[in-house]
Amino acid sequence: MVEIFSTFNALGYWRHDLDTGHTYFCETLLGFFGLPSTEGPVNMMEISARLHPDDLSRVMEAHEGASAQPMSYQKIHRIRKEGDSYRWYCSTGRFRAKEGTSGEVVGITWEVVPHRCEGMHRLMTEH
Repeated sequence: MVEIFSTFNALGYWRHDLDTGHTYFCETLLGFFGLPSTEGPVNMMEISARLHPDDLSRVMEAHEGASAQPMSYQKIHRIRKEGDSYRWYCSTGRFRAKEGTSGEVVGITWEVVPHRCEGMHRLMTEH
């Protein structure tokens, strides 16, 4: 299913290691944030600075919830592009147990078609 979806939508993959606190992005996801490719962990201050201020707390709250207990989440949020323009994205994540560790939170992010954003954002913020 992921392969079918990714045929028509660019998917960015990420994971957050709960033991180290490091977050890793694939090259596609780094591109969504306008950041250069890197092999190591991303700078979360740079990532946070590119999220729309109205969305930042909801994104962080969902991520922290999944870090604290086995759960899944989905959030609609905006990422700043060139200048002051933003594009809409959807991120889904979930806790994943990893033997011998505290586990990790893994997920995917993709761009949402602009005409679907308003309704989706309203649904996501009502809950």
